[in-house]
Amino acid sequence: MNVFFRIDSRFRFLSSAAVGLTLASAACADDSLPNVQVASAVEEWPAMVRMEGNGVMRLDFSGAGNLKGGVVTVDLSPTDRPEDVESVVLRLGSKDCVYFLEKSDGGRKLAMVLGKAVSAEKKPKARMSFTITEDVPVPEKGGVPVWVSVKMKPGADLDRRVGVRLIGVQLADRSLAVKGGKVSRQRIGYALAQSGDTVSGAPCPQGKKSLHFRIPGMVRAQDGALVSVFDIRYDRHNDLPSNIDVGCSRSLDGGKSWSPVRVAMNYTGAPGNPVPTGNVDFSNDYGVGDPSILLDEATGNLWIAAIARKGIVNSKPGLTDDTTSQFVVCRSTDGGVTWEAPKSLNFQCKDAGWASFFDGPGHGITMKARPDGVRPIVFPAQIWNRGSSSCIVYSEDQGETWKCEEQGKAQPGLPERTSESTVVQLSDGSLMLSARHEGRSGKRVVYTTKDMGKTWQPHESNLKDLPDPTCQGSLLSVALPGYGKNVLLFSNPATSAPLRRNMTLKASLDDGKSWTSSLLYDSRSSCGYSDVCPIDATHAGVLYEGLTGDQNLFFLRIPYAEIMGGGNAGK
Repeated sequence: MNVFFRIDSRFRFLSSAAVGLTLASAACADDSLPNVQVASAVEEWPAMVRMEGNGVMRLDFSGAGNLKGGVVTVDLSPTDRPEDVESVVLRLGSKDCVYFLEKSDGGRKLAMVLGKAVSAEKKPKARMSFTITEDVPVPEKGGVPVWVSVKMKPGADLDRRVGVRLIGVQLADRSLAVKGGKVSRQRIGYALAQSGDTVSGAPCPQGKKSLHFRIPGMVRAQDGALVSVFDIRYDRHNDLPSNIDVGCSRSLDGGKSWSPVRVAMNYTGAPGNPVPTGNVDFSNDYGVGDPSILLDEATGNLWIAAIARKGIVNSKPGLTDDTTSQFVVCRSTDGGVTWEAPKSLNFQCKDAGWASFFDGPGHGITMKARPDGVRPIVFPAQIWNRGSSSCIVYSEDQGETWKCEEQGKAQPGLPERTSESTVVQLSDGSLMLSARHEGRSGKRVVYTTKDMGKTWQPHESNLKDLPDPTCQGSLLSVALPGYGKNVLLFSNPATSAPLRRNMTLKASLDDGKSWTSSLLYDSRSSCGYSDVCPIDATHAGVLYEGLTGDQNLFFLRIPYAEIMGGGNAGK
C-alpha cells in the first residue's frame, strides 16, 4: 500500500516500509500547489527488451495542482550495465504500468497504448534530471502516476538488472528532497510476442500482423533450444470459436533472444472429419488454440496438443468437427522448426457423449521408463459436459496411438469441478494433476493416479496449500544439484482473489506436500497464464502473459538459487 506524509511550511524526509514497497513522500507549501504530495513506489516490474516503455519506478502525485515545470532527478548507477539501456523518459501510466487499455471496434478489441511522455527522452547516464514539459493536472481527489520509464537495447543481458534511485522532486521552485528511497532494481526480460508483431508461415501473407497473443507453453528440446507455443489471436481477444492459429518461437541462446513468430498449427480439417468447402484460412469457424507442448525424451520429437474448430461454448456431443471441438495433435521431428499437419484424437480418446474434450494448456511430460522399457508421453486434458473435469491423455507408442481412461465412466475425470490442469510425475512414479478449480474456492485442486487415470486419489495438498484465482498454472519437476531428488516448481498468479496478479514461482522438496520457497517475479495485473521449463543447470525459464490484457508474452530467466532461496538475490 502507499503511505503519504503531509508537510507544510518546511519539508523533511520521512519513510515507511510496507510489503513490496518502499515509500518516501513530501509536500510543498507553495501557494500555487498547496496540497500536492508525492510518494515513490517499487514493486516487481520486469523491463522487457522489445517493449517501447518499461516502468521501473512509480511516482504517485496526489492533492491538487499541476505538475508542469516540475523536475524529477534520478540516479541510474544501480543499473548493472548502463549500456543495456537505450533511453529514459517520464511517462504517465496506470497504477500497474506505462500502458493503457483502450476499447475499440465495439468493445471487442483491447488496444494497449503507450502512456504519454511528459518529459524529453534522454540517453542514459548516472544522474539525470527530467523537466515535466506537459500539463499534468493533479485532481483534488485521486492521483496521477508518473513513471520513470526505460527502453532496453536489443541484446540487453537478461541475467542483469536495470536500476534507478529517486534523488528528488522539485515543484514550483521548491525542492522536495527524497533521501534514502529504496533502489528499484528490476529484472530484464524479453517480449517474445507483442501486439502488432508480424506473423510468418502458412497461411499468413507477407506482413500479416496479430493484435493479441495468449496461452503460453514451453519446453527445452533435446538440442537445448527453447521452443514456445501460444495462441495467435489475430484480430480479437476471444476464445474459440475465433480466428486463431497456434504460433511458435524458438530460442537458441537460453531465452536471451527469440525467433519471430511463425505459425505452427493451422486447422483446415483433419482426417475423419467433413472436408471444408472453400478457403477456411483466418475463419472464425476453423480456429485452433490453447496449445500444450511436450518433448518425447525417447525420440526427441516434439508434440503440440490443441483444441480446434469448435470451442467450449458451441460444442455438442459427437465426434466430428461440424458438431464438437477437436482434440488435435501435431509433431515436429526437427526441434520445432517445422510441424506436420494436425490429426484429431477424437476418434481414439473422446467419449461421443461428452460435449467438449481437449488439452490442458502449457506442457506435457515424458514419464520414466517402466519395467518393459516403455516411456509414455502424457498431456493434461479436460472434459466439458454438464460440468467440467480434468484428466490425462497418453501414448505408449511414441504418438502412433493415444488413450484416455475416462471413456465410458459415469463421472469422468477428477471428482471436482476442474478444467485446465498441469501434470508431473512424482518420485513414487505416480502422476499428479494440479487443476484450476471451477468451483472458485481460491485454491488448486490436486489429485494423483497410479494407473494412468483409471482411478484418482486426492493429494494431501488438495484445496489447501496453493492459492489460485481460478486460473491456469504450470508445474515442473526438475533435478537440482544438492537436493537429492527432483524439486517441483509451480507458477501462477499467487492470489485467491478474482484479480490475476502477483505472478509467482514456488518450490516443493516433498512432492508438493509443502511449498517452502516462493519468488514473486511480476506483481502486475495480467491474464495470468504461464509456463515454466528448465534452461540449464542454474536457470529456469518462465513464459507468461504480461501486463494487463491479452497482447504480450514475456520471458524471464530466473536462477534456481533465487527460487529456492525465496527472494530476489539480485536486488
